[in-house]
Amino acid sequence: MCFSATASFSAAAVIGSVGVVTLRSTVPKHDPRLLALAAFPLLFSLQQIVEGFLWLDLAAPAPGALRGILVHAFQGYAEIFWPIYAPLAALLIEPERRRKILIACCLVIGVALSAYLLAMMLAHPYEASVGSGHIVYWNGNHYPTGIEAPYVVATTISLVLSSHKQVQCLALVILIGFGFAYVSFHQAYISVWCFFAAIASVLVYWHVRPTPPTPSGGRQASTAMSAARARAESLRSGRSRPSAKSPQPILANTNPTMTYSIKSMRSLLNQRSPGRLAEGVPGRPRRWAAPGADRAAQDKSGPDPL
Repeated sequence: MCFSATASFSAAAVIGSVGVVTLRSTVPKHDPRLLALAAFPLLFSLQQIVEGFLWLDLAAPAPGALRGILVHAFQGYAEIFWPIYAPLAALLIEPERRRKILIACCLVIGVALSAYLLAMMLAHPYEASVGSGHIVYWNGNHYPTGIEAPYVVATTISLVLSSHKQVQCLALVILIGFGFAYVSFHQAYISVWCFFAAIASVLVYWHVRPTPPTPSGGRQASTAMSAARARAESLRSGRSRPSAKSPQPILANTNPTMTYSIKSMRSLLNQRSPGRLAEGVPGRPRRWAAPGADRAAQDKSGPDPL
């Protein structure tokens, strides 16, 4: 963080906790392409830990043995790692072909920029000092005017091009943070911008959070309900009326209790109407005769007593 060692370590603890939860949230999705984006908060947390230790070293009266390593670790994160990693993470989760091509162009720009900044870092090592409550990094090299433009394209525009709304919101917060840091803290804008980027990385959880199951049981239940509504609508409109030539069984879609009650009523009718019984033991209700067999039984036994 850009204000003090306490702020850096505190932010690293909070953002790191969110990063662990975010990574665990990707497990139920079984999509390894999400891992690169889900690691954003944890990676920013590690970067803030590096700057926290640098704050402690800069507060000491004499430079420590690790100062050079901490300075270049932070600058390596900012200038070499993120211009490649950010567009790569956006590219892995992008489903639309046209957007993937544009994000791939941002990745190419990021790779070229990182290679150039790495060469400059090796030729002109960085140093750091505290100024106005912020850490200022410099190496005595005069970079081309407007070099910030390809950096923003690689680290931010690549996320804006994503078709995922949550990733676009993350990119907009980072872009606003860059504008504020560049205008208000120009000499230390890298350190200040990391503050906004680290806070914005918490929004990644919004994208990878687990999706709760729907009460209806998911897509299959919705499809079944739609089919049931369609059948009911077709019955109302008269398009699915049963034909007289092929009568539908009465007990096809009734529950067991209703089926038992209808069978009991039929048994009572059989006892009161012996002429309608199927052939069997006289006076003992058996099964209800089919329509054809019933008519034949009436012809043999005479008119129906009822």
